[in-house]
Amino acid sequence: LVPHHLYPPLDQDAILITRARDNPAALALLDYLKMPAAREVIASLGYDLPAHRPEKSAP
Repeated sequence: LVPHHLYPPLDQDAILITRARDNPAALALLDYLKMPAAREVIASLGYDLPAHRPEKSAP
């Protein structure tokens, strides 16, 4: 592993592409990722999470 102080953080986002806007599975995944249970799983895998990141909408 490379120590965290040797590189800048890598921000990763989840997005919903236009083609999937009516896809129940895609919407369910995005809903799940907002839940505390998902945040616990992500954190347990060693990822840092922001306290809160506002949702962005398409232009």
